[in-house]
Amino acid sequence: MTRPLFNKSLEDLTDMVTRNFGNAAELDLVRRELAYRNTDGARRLLGGVEQRIATLRDAEPKPAKPNSAPPAPRHPQMRQWTDQAVAKLRARLIDLSRKSPLIAFKHTSRSASQLRFVDERPDLLFEQLNTGSVGFEPLPGEEQTPADERTPTFGLAYERARLTDAEFLAATEQLGDAEGDVRAWQDAERGLRARVRQQLGLPKLDYGKGLDVVALARAHGFDPSYDLRMSDEGDVAAHQEDDRIRVLLTRKELDRRLKSIDDRATSHLRETGHHTLHLAFGFVQWFEDDASDVASHAPLLLLPVKLAKDEGRAKRDYRLSHWEGGLEVNVALIEKARQHWNLELPALRENETPESYFIRVKAVLAQGRRLTLRPFVTLSVLPPMILWRDLDPDKWDDGAFAVHRLLPGLLGAAEVAGVDGDDSVIDIDDPAHAARVPALITDADASQHKAIMDMAAGRDMAIEGPPGTGKSQTITNMIATALSQGKRVLFVAEKQAALRVVSERLRAAGFGPLLLELHGDKASRAEVYAGLRERINAVPRLDVRALEEKRTELRRHRDVLRRYLALVRTSLGKIGLTAHALAWREIRLRTLFDRDQIRAVEAHWQSNGVAELDPATLQENREILAQFGKALLATQTGNGGSATRWTLAGKLNPFDQSSALAAATTAGAAAADVAEVAARLAALGVVVPAPDDAAISEASEQLSALALFTCADERIVGAALHHREACLEILAAQDEWHKQRAEIANDLDRPEMVSVATAQALADALRVDHFPQTPADARAALARYERLGRSLAGASRDLERLADKLSAAMGTATGKAQMVARTLAELGQASPAISALLSNNLIEPASESVIAAGTGEAAALLAEREVVVAAMQGDALTTEPAELDALADTIESTGALARLFSGSYKAAWRRAGRLCRDTSDRARVADDLRRAASHLRARRQFNAECKARALFPALLWNGLDSDFRSLSAARALVMEAAA
Repeated sequence: MTRPLFNKSLEDLTDMVTRNFGNAAELDLVRRELAYRNTDGARRLLGGVEQRIATLRDAEPKPAKPNSAPPAPRHPQMRQWTDQAVAKLRARLIDLSRKSPLIAFKHTSRSASQLRFVDERPDLLFEQLNTGSVGFEPLPGEEQTPADERTPTFGLAYERARLTDAEFLAATEQLGDAEGDVRAWQDAERGLRARVRQQLGLPKLDYGKGLDVVALARAHGFDPSYDLRMSDEGDVAAHQEDDRIRVLLTRKELDRRLKSIDDRATSHLRETGHHTLHLAFGFVQWFEDDASDVASHAPLLLLPVKLAKDEGRAKRDYRLSHWEGGLEVNVALIEKARQHWNLELPALRENETPESYFIRVKAVLAQGRRLTLRPFVTLSVLPPMILWRDLDPDKWDDGAFAVHRLLPGLLGAAEVAGVDGDDSVIDIDDPAHAARVPALITDADASQHKAIMDMAAGRDMAIEGPPGTGKSQTITNMIATALSQGKRVLFVAEKQAALRVVSERLRAAGFGPLLLELHGDKASRAEVYAGLRERINAVPRLDVRALEEKRTELRRHRDVLRRYLALVRTSLGKIGLTAHALAWREIRLRTLFDRDQIRAVEAHWQSNGVAELDPATLQENREILAQFGKALLATQTGNGGSATRWTLAGKLNPFDQSSALAAATTAGAAAADVAEVAARLAALGVVVPAPDDAAISEASEQLSALALFTCADERIVGAALHHREACLEILAAQDEWHKQRAEIANDLDRPEMVSVATAQALADALRVDHFPQTPADARAALARYERLGRSLAGASRDLERLADKLSAAMGTATGKAQMVARTLAELGQASPAISALLSNNLIEPASESVIAAGTGEAAALLAEREVVVAAMQGDALTTEPAELDALADTIESTGALARLFSGSYKAAWRRAGRLCRDTSDRARVADDLRRAASHLRARRQFNAECKARALFPALLWNGLDSDFRSLSAARALVMEAAA
């Protein structure tokens, strides 16, 4: 048993107990360490720790068993069925056909995912990889003299040919030391060397496109055969013991090939977490049958390796080194030999070398038909067989698959016990569920809360959802909840990206020391040790008081929100509708009327009795309004109706006709009284005009003016009776005198004391030279004077309001007040778009240049955006610029061969096809991607750094789509007002 705390002192352990007094898992680690110590202090601390652990475990709520249905009875053959189902699944994980590279590996010189070695010894190469890293030795180029030309024989023949070869002498006779003659000298010497090689019987060397690598290899002392010799066959050359592996590629081709292999292996590791780069030692050559002439080659031994550039060297060439794990036999080949050839390949012995295993395998292959061991050594990307090995029954306890709680049911070997399918969403903010709701480290909605709570209760589940629905953050919360319960969690995923997302979120939340990554590019021994070291040295930091304060604040905010939701959802009055429903009803109704209509309704609306309004009354009012609407439409001439005097009454209140009805009742009563009096007068011989006669008003006034005779003088009474017209004139004059006196009394206390001469002088001063020619002109003039009076009254009110805003108040000069009023009027008549942008900042002198600069930059960016939109799809404008640049670099820098085989290039080209409208030209696609990336960066920089942004209200700033034209108009208006 390991002791992670063996180096901790008793004081350190006591401190750990104090910090983790409520964490049973941490206390259990301390308990295990104290069990090894025999001091009195350690024993006392051990007793206290054990007591505290027991208390914590007793206080833990027992999780409910949602899968509480009784287990289905086990069938006697369930174990057999389970093992058979696992065996079938395992068989599907291994491909024994010629499609599998582990069974029929295709060696091709043009393949970008493999590299074959020559002129090496397998055991020596294996030993070098186990002790360090090795580099690569490519074929020399044309500038390096081949080994077969460095012999005395070739040297003598070459010097003789320089003196006697007619073609060489003719080509160089006219050449001098000029710069243009250098290439001619080189061509002549190259031709001379080729003729000398031909005379001596040496292989022909052609450094053009038709390069013969075999001839070049032999010329430089390379053995071009892929069948490597064993270490005990002949003398071992010096280059076979160095740290460089010979290949049949030039330096440029080698670098390109190694980069392609490394990119493919790295891509597999990042996407799937599987290491796929292997060095294959030996290949078994086999044929489909006795009549077949197509040979297939299956790798025999596989060694995990890795490629990396040597940062410590100037050239930074690729180096090959051993990866985690050791030499292993190709499991696919083992199954192929067992199932198809009835052969059992031997197992590797401890510390066995490739050549030793070759000897034993040859003996086994000799028992088959047409089976040969070829001592090839090839570097390639090969699929691992991890799952196939994991399902090997020999690696599990006897019957382990059958006794698993879920596996037999999932495989169909047993009935699945009844599972509660409760997917209802609970109110996580309800205090009744507070004990069940776990603490979260990322956001979660109600359904995600329910899933986390079911997991914490031990319920089995499967969660499905499209990308972007929060599955990763739900998994993050589940892991954090399980860790808070003292549990251990194994998280597996098909893609390395899924593991990385959850890992990064947990580390961001402070769970880094509790994570141990055992998969992917961090699965090396050093990374695992580093993770364990981080866990042992981790010191939790907890501020209980601050945490409790935050929780209290959270509960307070939660209660406020719950109260708000409760109020919004509460039914109001007798109508039974909630505030939420009424608010949306009001919003919908406002869209049906214009602003003036809404203001008219609000001016006459009375909210009295709203709380007592019930649905029946509301429906009744709706029906009345519907009838009123139909009647109103019927009175409109445009709808074929005829207007009535009621419809002509434009000032009637549409919501309250009580005052109008009362006035109509009073008028009706007065009409009845008039009719009665008319009847009585008719009996006395006095005819009263009809109601539609214009004289009715005069008659009514005369009758109203009659009073009981109070004069006792018969002459006066007689004159009134017999000289009616003269009396009327006298009465009219008297009435006019009273009116004039009343009007003059408004200006004079005692008008009767004014002399006639004074009155005549005032009349002369007020005499008007021009009089209306007709009553119509008089009425028009009267209307103008009335309007003028109203305007003067309104001007008086406006002047009082304006005086409050002026520094000199009512003492302000009329001219200045007029200018202020005119300026305010102009500002008030501005369009809404300009009015919204008016501010004091526009008065600043620098604002003009800022607006001009912002307008120019926005116009340029808008023009550039039009160009980008014409070349790119809409998604391009929402893509990160770094991604667009990376796509452009990949598409532009990938060579012709890599474009055929590189997975990263194909992925980049597919992505570019979704972003670009025209993908016919690769260079143009790269230019379009870079142009889009540049535009996105410029747009972001404009949004963040544009100085004109400070002149816009926050709600009206829309980056380069902001209304700069209205802003310029607003500044012009402000500057005009300021002037």
